[in-house]
Amino acid sequence: MALSKIMKLNVGGTYDVLTIAEQMTNLKAFVYVSTAYLMHWKTPVEEKVYKTTIEPLDALETFQKMPQEWLDSVTKKILEEHPNTYEYSKRMAENLVESFKDQLPVCIVRPATILAACKEPFPGWNETSASISQYHQLLFTGAYQTVLVNPKTRTHITPVDYTVNTILAAACRRGTFSDSGFVVYNCVPKRDNNILNEQIVKWGFETTHKESNSVMRYIKYPAFSTSEFIFQLKNQIYLMLCSFSQNSWRSETGKA
Repeated sequence: MALSKIMKLNVGGTYDVLTIAEQMTNLKAFVYVSTAYLMHWKTPVEEKVYKTTIEPLDALETFQKMPQEWLDSVTKKILEEHPNTYEYSKRMAENLVESFKDQLPVCIVRPATILAACKEPFPGWNETSASISQYHQLLFTGAYQTVLVNPKTRTHITPVDYTVNTILAAACRRGTFSDSGFVVYNCVPKRDNNILNEQIVKWGFETTHKESNSVMRYIKYPAFSTSEFIFQLKNQIYLMLCSFSQNSWRSETGKA
C-alpha cells in the first residue's frame, strides 16, 4: 500500500483513538496491537519501542502533503531497513503510543503472523478475511499449483486464541497493577517452535482434502518454488488446464 495511505490508517487512525481515549475518565488499559515484523529480519526485535528519526505525526503530515509521485520516488529511501510500508507505519504507530504513556495506561502487544486457533473456541477456527487467511484458504483448497516460498524456511505463527489471550492478560496487568507501567509484549513462538513452510502446507492441505480421493489429492497438492518465473508459469498452466477441463465437462454434459 502507498506510504501516505498506510500512514493515515496506522498512524492517523491510532492517533484518533488515543485522543478519544484521553476523554475517558475511567479508562483502565489501552492495548495497542502491533506486529513482530516491524524491523529488518536481521534485527532482533526486543520488547522495547524502536525510536524513529522523525516524529510520527510530523511524518504523517509531511507524507500527506507531498505529491504522490514525489513520495513514490523516495519511499524506498524512507523505508531503509523496513521491508514494506506496513511495517514502517506500525513502528511509527508504536512510537506514537509510547508518547502517550504519561497520559494513558498504554501497552503494546506484538503477535507474529496470526493464523487459525490452536485450541479456542476449537482447533482450526478462523473467521477473519485478512489477506494471509484468504491466501491459505486458496492454497489449501488447491487454487495454487505452486507456492512461491522455500519449503525449508520457517514461519513465525501466533494462533489467534494465543493472541487474544495475550491481549487480555496485558490489559488485565496494565489495569490492575498501577506500577506495571508501559510494557511491550512480544507474542511469538520460540526459535525452536517455528514451523516449516512445507509443514503448514501439508497440514492445511491434508485437513482440507481428507475426504477427497487419493488421485485428486495428488493432482492438487501444491509444489514449491523460489523462482518468480516458475511460480507464475506453473500456476498459469494449471489454471489453463483447469479451465479447459471444466469447459470440456460442460460441453459433454450440455450444461452452461
